[in-house]
Amino acid sequence: MHIMQKRKFTLIELLVVIAIIAILAGMLLPTLKQARETAQKVACVNQMKSLGNYSALYSNDFKDFIPHVPSNSENKNWATNDLTNNWIGGIPYMVNYGWNTHPASDKKSHTSIYKCPAQTYAGQGSNIPKWREDYYARLSYGWNRDYNSGYQGRFFKLGTDIKKSSQIFYLIETRYLETGKDHYVWEAIENARAWSYIYGQRHNNTGNLLFFDGHVSSWKGTDPQKAKAALWRD
Repeated sequence: MHIMQKRKFTLIELLVVIAIIAILAGMLLPTLKQARETAQKVACVNQMKSLGNYSALYSNDFKDFIPHVPSNSENKNWATNDLTNNWIGGIPYMVNYGWNTHPASDKKSHTSIYKCPAQTYAGQGSNIPKWREDYYARLSYGWNRDYNSGYQGRFFKLGTDIKKSSQIFYLIETRYLETGKDHYVWEAIENARAWSYIYGQRHNNTGNLLFFDGHVSSWKGTDPQKAKAALWRD
């Protein structure tokens, strides 16, 4: 009577299996990474479109005026919601919360409509306080300063002050400045006279732009106007 013996893997067979798994993983991981990056870009576009829709609702209700930007400061920018001090930006007026509403421990601060899913911490040295890095990283979009009512001292109206609404952007991806200095992530300016001249091209070296007519497009380059992707002003 023969006793059935269990067949064991040899070391060579085991190494071959491991090598095959490693090859398959190496082929799959780039695809998964690309899929994740694509999903993040789509989510970012959808967020900007939502902000554009809220802005359009505002304009419809207020005789074509675009949302009022209280100021260009940290506590009074377009995305601020501070009920204690009655500082509310135009768009958050409609969505009921701002980029600075939730503490860092609150998961809502990391899934906010104001934060691009691809936004990450800078992590560029010990001179950057963690709270500051976390705080500024919650806001991924800057307002076109040329149409900042708080800075310009006037209100802007579609059709009258903004004729080329399909060519002029009013929100652009921005990012936290890694030097640890204050960075106006809520503001976009055309030249390097301030730290806001740093764009957040997080999607394979491209960034998203929201235009006054509500559509979103991408651009690649140092400046959307130089790249012929958008205009700063009429």
